Amino acid sequence: MHVPRWVSGIAAASVLGLFAGPLGVAHAAPTATPTVTPSADASATPSATPTSTPTASATATRSAQPGATAVPTVDPKAAQCSPNTLTLLNFNDFHGRIPVKNFFGTLEAERTAAGDANSLVLSAGDNIGGSTFESGSQADNPTIDIMNKLGLNASAVGNHEFDQGYADLRKRIDGGDASRVQAQFPYLGANVYQKGTQTPALKEYEIFEKAGVKVAVIGAVTQETTSLVSPDGISGLDFGDPVDAVNRVAKQLTDGDPANGEADVIVAEYHNGAAGSGTLATETAASAAYKKIVEQTDSHVAAIFTAHTHQTYVHNGAMPNGNGTRPVIQAASYAEKIGKVQLSVDKDTKDVSCYSAEILTPRAVAPSAPINDAIDAAVRQADVVGSQVIGSAGRALTHTTGGRNEESALNNMVAQMFKDQLGQNNANFIGVQNPGGTRTNIDAGDITYKEAALVLPFANSLMTTELTGAQVKQMLEQQWQPAGTSRPFLSLGLSNNVTYTYDESRAAGDRITAIYVAGKPIDPAVKYTVGSGSFLIAGGDNFTVVGQGTNRKDSGRVDLEAWVDWIRTNSSPTAIQPDEVRRGVSVSPQTTALTPGTATEVKVGVPVTGAPAATNTKLDVYQGTPNTQLVARLCAPGTESTCAANGPQIGTATVTNGQATIGLTAPADYTAKTGTVMLVASPTNTVAAFAVTVGDQTQEPTLNFPVNGAIGAKFYATGGLKGPLGQPLDNEHDGLVNGGWYQIFEGGVVTWAPGVPASITKNAMRDKWMSMGGENSRLGYPTTDEICGLKDGGCYQTFQGGYLVWSPATGTHVSWGGIRQVWADNGVENGRLGYPTTDEIALANGGFKQDYQGGSIYWSPATGGHTVWGGIGDYWKARGAETSVYGYPTTSEMCGDANGVAQCVQYFQKGSISWNARIGIF
Repeated sequence: MHVPRWVSGIAAASVLGLFAGPLGVAHAAPTATPTVTPSADASATPSATPTSTPTASATATRSAQPGATAVPTVDPKAAQCSPNTLTLLNFNDFHGRIPVKNFFGTLEAERTAAGDANSLVLSAGDNIGGSTFESGSQADNPTIDIMNKLGLNASAVGNHEFDQGYADLRKRIDGGDASRVQAQFPYLGANVYQKGTQTPALKEYEIFEKAGVKVAVIGAVTQETTSLVSPDGISGLDFGDPVDAVNRVAKQLTDGDPANGEADVIVAEYHNGAAGSGTLATETAASAAYKKIVEQTDSHVAAIFTAHTHQTYVHNGAMPNGNGTRPVIQAASYAEKIGKVQLSVDKDTKDVSCYSAEILTPRAVAPSAPINDAIDAAVRQADVVGSQVIGSAGRALTHTTGGRNEESALNNMVAQMFKDQLGQNNANFIGVQNPGGTRTNIDAGDITYKEAALVLPFANSLMTTELTGAQVKQMLEQQWQPAGTSRPFLSLGLSNNVTYTYDESRAAGDRITAIYVAGKPIDPAVKYTVGSGSFLIAGGDNFTVVGQGTNRKDSGRVDLEAWVDWIRTNSSPTAIQPDEVRRGVSVSPQTTALTPGTATEVKVGVPVTGAPAATNTKLDVYQGTPNTQLVARLCAPGTESTCAANGPQIGTATVTNGQATIGLTAPADYTAKTGTVMLVASPTNTVAAFAVTVGDQTQEPTLNFPVNGAIGAKFYATGGLKGPLGQPLDNEHDGLVNGGWYQIFEGGVVTWAPGVPASITKNAMRDKWMSMGGENSRLGYPTTDEICGLKDGGCYQTFQGGYLVWSPATGTHVSWGGIRQVWADNGVENGRLGYPTTDEIALANGGFKQDYQGGSIYWSPATGGHTVWGGIGDYWKARGAETSVYGYPTTSEMCGDANGVAQCVQYFQKGSISWNARIGIF
């Protein structure tokens, strides 16, 4: 292997006429960043030669004369660099755009002009997935078939190749599924590994004999793939750093050992790229991932093709070893452009002496007959299915106008479909759609099956999960994506029973300022059922909290089938109209208090300077008549359901370009100390609601009901009306077991009995306690208030007969008796077991078990209580647990070191189960 040095010696330099002065030492090829100028559409002029956007060619040379600098040339025609040229034709993010015949015709014409022996046709991934109807309606088989007929030499694997899971991708490569057309080209993914290993799950590279040299193509996919496809479909894979993987393979191919592969020229195909189409300096500064691709990819790599971000650029990136530059290129998406790189390679030294890189615009060149016929056949078949009319739209249903950071009518409509199809008339059911799952618009008029299919092309299963109110808030917070991701904000679509306000000036994790579900503030402790596609339910797009939901269920329905059914239902008797009510409204700074007679100014829909994500904050939604007026109303407690329409106004403002600044002035005669501000924008009737306190909170308001005795002492000890209990909602009541009393307040219930201190129960703890029978249950009376501040936001409350324990991830569960003691001995929620995920469950022979995040505790009268977890626990449970031949555990797992090998054993009534780090369970 000869390392590409971007030089080929004095002789080659002299032939090319590079020297205007003395011979010199080559330090770099030209470093000027090329300007990519869109080419005019030349489709009316058939030609075998595509229109191109010339970019800088790089040429340099070296000599034995030190200290001098070579004079590089800039030449748009790489063929003039050397008589021996390797031509690389590349495309990316094709996404099943098979009707574009000119694209294929241009590729074939370019390859013919260069000569098949001197050229490669390559792809940087996402050939399939997110496809047009012609391909997507036929499981993308037409795309794979046409790529085969094109003679595609190799492709990096893209994230969309994993849309249907790793197993489906393998079937297209290895065969075994008659319904899938098999790819006759290698899919390359050097950074895709079998879970927990460094064992490649895909082919890493392919070597070709072209232009008299061995050319290696290495593929890698974005490390964000884990968040871009359904996690369930790739559960057996790890995605490593793409640059590290390419460098590892490049070193292997240049180590001089023929046994592990050797190459003369190396090309990298990255399914990742720059976030924009600006200059090299701009794009490397904006993206750490792209910066690493450009600056840290091994110097043996002569050319870099990128993808995923759908941008158009040709950059000259400096080699890490300081010896010249190399082309880094991306060719838009959807078959709109073709990337072309030509490398002049010396057949003897195998060195690359110069290169050119350019972006081609496909011309009106007919493809070969096999490709032309395959396209026509696919289109005919798709037309048969796609032409069916399934409904109608009164106006266009718009997906987005600015990107995935923007709330859209169609994305909200898909979320509403999830609620209507799965919610069973549950007012608190929340439909959610990830913005990348909704792919295109629907025009006004008849809606065909094809139009519906193009909106939801990924064949997700309709699923539900349960999230606490706290987790729903976290889901909305996660719209601001992790630092360094290619899309800093992803706007979720939401069903029409959900509204929220946010303030981007606040810290990450605290930007959502209010959430209302079915007109009521969300309860952090209550569980809400959420419905969506399998991609989001599994935690896709970095919405990890959704993947942590409980009671996950698969409806058995595919999104397209449900979507078509919903369109048919809602198109009759009148056409579907776009829902232009905005779900999320920017209110900044969001006030929490109003003083009667004094205006408090807030900005609505106004972007926050320096905000971390470029969200579209405007009150206007999508494509209809813009909002022109904003009215603020102050709703007293209990009047929220009617207040939005006719409550007292506390401010008005004109909406201009989707933005307004409004003064909020509470009336002087407003008597309640709390209220809900409702901002109503017209004509869309978008509503933003948030709670406020009103008036001087330092003065004690008048009690609505008397508070006396032990309950009164508790009330005043916690702050009276200014404390967490707030106003009493009725008088004190007696008649409870053992002479107990109770009184209901805005913030909870206070109970007291002789010998038992007055204590507050509220929210999830109160609901759980009451569901068990309250003071008449085994728990008895509470002996403390709720105590919070535990790990992961958890709380607990002590009762006469045990404890209630709550966390956002697990909900509320009882903890008592012998199982409680074992849990306490193992560090309660801070130990390996974590929080309980069930109450105690009765078993055979008087036994009980309770499940936890990290395992289980089993107890029986004969054996006491013991933990069960890990591999030993799984093995025991798989064989019937306490009903198996082993019976109940008589010890917990005991571990140690045996001759340098980790080993564990657990004893049961009728035997033992052991685990060894080398041999596993025995």
